[in-house]
Amino acid sequence: MINIATLTDKCEEVVQLMSDRNIKILGLVETRWRGNGRRVVHEDYELFFVGNRDNSRSGVALVMKPAFSSSVKIDYVTRTILSVTITIGGQRSTFVQAYAPQQGRPERKKLEFYDALERTCDSLPAGSNLIVMGNLNGRFGAETVESITGAFGVGVRNPEGTMLVDFLSLMGLSITNTYFKHRETHIYTWYRYNRRLGRYNQKTHIDFILMNRSAIIKDVRVIPSVSLDSDHRLVKGILKMHILLQPSEAKRTHVRIENIETCGKQLRKRLAEELIAVHGETVEELWCGFREVVNNAQRDILGERVIGRRKKKKKTAWWTLELQQQVRHKQRAFRMWLRERTPDSRRAYEESRQVVNQMRIRAKRDMWRRIGVELETDFCGTKKLMFNLAK
Repeated sequence: MINIATLTDKCEEVVQLMSDRNIKILGLVETRWRGNGRRVVHEDYELFFVGNRDNSRSGVALVMKPAFSSSVKIDYVTRTILSVTITIGGQRSTFVQAYAPQQGRPERKKLEFYDALERTCDSLPAGSNLIVMGNLNGRFGAETVESITGAFGVGVRNPEGTMLVDFLSLMGLSITNTYFKHRETHIYTWYRYNRRLGRYNQKTHIDFILMNRSAIIKDVRVIPSVSLDSDHRLVKGILKMHILLQPSEAKRTHVRIENIETCGKQLRKRLAEELIAVHGETVEELWCGFREVVNNAQRDILGERVIGRRKKKKKTAWWTLELQQQVRHKQRAFRMWLRERTPDSRRAYEESRQVVNQMRIRAKRDMWRRIGVELETDFCGTKKLMFNLAK
């Protein structure tokens, strides 16, 4: 999961990240999208989101690979809590994406958040896996709490961290981030960059993966080189789950009837030779023999073609190869900045971000101009494009 700062114009980059990092399910915080719903985005990935109805603040989302989204149960709990239940390996698993009120917000808001999160967890059927991901804006510190935290916590606990520990104790959940020993860069999830000093001067650990069954988690670590242009870092967890893939649809074939004119004489000759040998004691046996001879003959002589085609994956029209390459260049510039921590590398990263934004705007403008020209041509013809766009 990651705090993305805004999801607008980033769906394609999110899909690219999931593909590159082999992430099946990704939680997003602070999407800043209004309302709630379900969308098919780039490469047929499924996006579930919830946010405010009257403004574009806060908001959370879950993105899934197509194979996981065929049968899901969605619960849009609040503007900061989203629950999606799926079946993995024959077992129900519920993924909850949450965004807790920030430090300094009224105590009432924080209590309302944990009350809603508690109701969501309580509503789940017994025996199911529960994975809560989110920016919970609380520091639990290095102090170990039996059955809740592991031995690798960091920092000092604050009041929000105390509320979090109390909630975990009540619900029987564990902070899996603390179960694995990692170096410092794989622990801290939030950094603040100070332009005057030219470096990060604050860091903390406020993004967590919580679970009711710690036995199914193999590893949780922060990926410091992935930020999606926010001040947070990607938190990646690896689960021990056997994934059952959907069986592929059987191919359907049709005989190439169009070849009857050129191959008809040969087909009639073969049928005349082989139908004589068909025999059976009952009408059913005769029919089965007749059908087998005819089907084999027309398949061998006329040929077959596979009908139906695999559904094309959804593609974002403005997500061009040039733009994808520039996004990867921006990611490389960010990793270079993390390694060198020099003013020049920081400047190169910021310039690369600006180039990506400008290219994205230009690509969108070119896409709409191209669609306008195609619609104008289509209007004088079959109007097929117009009807497809209207679906």
